[in-house]
Amino acid sequence: MNRQQRIEEGALGKGEIFLNMRVPRRHWLDGVMFVIRAVWGISGVWDLHQGQVPPLLFELGVFGYVVSCTLPMALHRSLRTPRWAAPAAELTVTGILFLLAGGGQEHLFPFFQVPFLTLGYLCAGRQLAWAGPAALALPIMLAGGLPEVPRGEAADALANWLVLLVIGFCFRKLVDSYQQIRSMYGIIRKQNATLELYARQIEELTLAEERGRLSRELHDTVGHTFTASIVGLDAVYYLMDHDPVEAKDSLRELLAHMRSGLDEVRRHIHAIAPEREERRLSLTLRRIAREFEMHTGMKVPLAVEGEEYLLPDGIRLTLIRCLQEALTNAKRHGMAQEARITLAFHKSEVVLTAEDNGIGTDQPLKGFGLQSMSDRLAGLNGRLELSSSPGAGMKLVCTVPAIRAAGCTMMEEGA
Repeated sequence: MNRQQRIEEGALGKGEIFLNMRVPRRHWLDGVMFVIRAVWGISGVWDLHQGQVPPLLFELGVFGYVVSCTLPMALHRSLRTPRWAAPAAELTVTGILFLLAGGGQEHLFPFFQVPFLTLGYLCAGRQLAWAGPAALALPIMLAGGLPEVPRGEAADALANWLVLLVIGFCFRKLVDSYQQIRSMYGIIRKQNATLELYARQIEELTLAEERGRLSRELHDTVGHTFTASIVGLDAVYYLMDHDPVEAKDSLRELLAHMRSGLDEVRRHIHAIAPEREERRLSLTLRRIAREFEMHTGMKVPLAVEGEEYLLPDGIRLTLIRCLQEALTNAKRHGMAQEARITLAFHKSEVVLTAEDNGIGTDQPLKGFGLQSMSDRLAGLNGRLELSSSPGAGMKLVCTVPAIRAAGCTMMEEGA
């Protein structure tokens, strides 16, 4: 089983995945390195042409430069080859090209500058531990020693090699990190999809179990009550002519039994839809504002004016959606740092005002979200008002008629 199969089947540990996973995606740095190597190869071919080398040697040199531009990168991107293959191919091909170019000491330092950069880019993980020393030793061995230059100049040239090697290696680490993050995002998306599927399945199973429980409960209560009542009524039907007093007593017993069954049915209905207790709308809006402030960093102070009263579900939901849309627009489009929210309770209407300090605009347009908000308010005989100017943010006012809800108890904060 190769590394990619082990990754897909989950055989690798978490640490191994981060260290060993190679994602077959191209990165723009791959193209940059290829162009650098291609320019280096064209320059080498031109030097061979200017050097008046024999035709056979020239053709071998051109072939070698083409191979040096393609083979190491192809081996590096392949998932079927070992990781050491690309650095080894780079060292081998570059060494052969150096010999074909004459292998003189005077060309040693400039010839290997670009190969060192490419070699660092092809090394991954621990490959640099052996490729670096080999890259330093191989050119000197092929040239028969260091050029006869001052030690300081030779030290600078060797230091340049090492710097290029490290730069290439850092580029490779950046690309690997980027690709691993993208791969992890893909895995997270798949896991989220799986969790959502499991959640839907659990919900379906829960609903099925609840339907089964309710059907059994209703069968045992309603079915039993109706059956007993029908049988009792049949008996009363015959008793009414022969013994009216006993028939009346039986009817009383049947009425008591049917009332008991009705109470049982009501108990199950209340279990499905229990009597609700409503939180204050201001508490709900304050919680939404606090969560938005925590997640985005935008300040969202909220003030309540007037004496709060309970609103029907339709108005509550509309005002909640208006606040959410106002905060989203203030942050996403207005790039605001603060949005002041005011919830005002009047005798005839409820007004929600959101005023931000964003960039503003001289022509506020109703996008999909604002248009949906306007339609919701219009369905409640309400209205949406927008006002904005460049540099002064946007003010959004949602107004709905005041309709008090009945039959519910408002919960205070902390209840």
